[in-house]
Amino acid sequence: MNLSIGKKIAMGFALALVALVTVSLVSYRNITALNADARLVTHTVEVLQGLESTYAAVVEAQSSARGFEFLMEASFHDAFKAAAMDIRHHVQTLRTLTADNPHQQQRLDRLEPMISSRLETSQKLMDLRQSDPDAKSPLVKPMLQEGQKQTEAVHQLISEMEEEERQLLGERQKQAAKTVQFTSSTILYGTLLGFLLVAGTGLVITKSITAPLRSLQDGAAKIGGGDYAHRVPVGSRDEVGHLASVFNQMAAQVQERQAAQAAQDWLKTSLTKFAAIFQGQRDPAIVCQSIVTELAALLGA
Repeated sequence: MNLSIGKKIAMGFALALVALVTVSLVSYRNITALNADARLVTHTVEVLQGLESTYAAVVEAQSSARGFEFLMEASFHDAFKAAAMDIRHHVQTLRTLTADNPHQQQRLDRLEPMISSRLETSQKLMDLRQSDPDAKSPLVKPMLQEGQKQTEAVHQLISEMEEEERQLLGERQKQAAKTVQFTSSTILYGTLLGFLLVAGTGLVITKSITAPLRSLQDGAAKIGGGDYAHRVPVGSRDEVGHLASVFNQMAAQVQERQAAQAAQDWLKTSLTKFAAIFQGQRDPAIVCQSIVTELAALLGA
């Protein structure tokens, strides 16, 4: 790696930051999708509750109308009117909630006139009961049968709408569960992968710094032990590599200095030996023989 130590450390921090940001962005996207799925599930539950409330209001209106027919009490008539208002409110709410579902909108287009017809039948029965307190009119029974059919038709249509919403609810719950699982896996494995990436990068960077320093330490020990020919390998161009180059230059200078010092010591020692030969000798032949012998020993000849 020909990067400087500062750049290597910065690269390690950059990789850690990238891993952290990546995991954070993916987690944020998954959490946003999870919130969207949760809103869809809540929306579907609200539609189901609206359908149940609508049918309950229809049943309440029918029951209030029947109570008025039997007892002729004004409270039942008021309850019928209140139930009719609730029905209109629930249907309007359903239209708003299912604005993005054309199938449900079409069913609501069919449901509204059906409910209106059912309420109209109940109103006619109450009016007929007021005009005929003894309930002897031959129109009562056919109208009751017609009202029952209308209620069954309303119930059937609402059941179809509920069935579609339950299917949507199941699909959205499955999607929400998948999103939760994916989010958990992303956080878990993304964090683990980020940790391994940062740890691996840190290990490589640390090794790229400590290995040359260890080589320098070993080289210094060898040179200190007298191995002046030893050189430290230069494997990078960073600060440590530059230090290794300077170290090798220093080792070369020390080697040269030691060689020069050794040559001087050899020369001085040799001259001293020759000076001893000259002392006390008067015979030229013996002196020459001693000089040649010593010279041959010194030169390895």
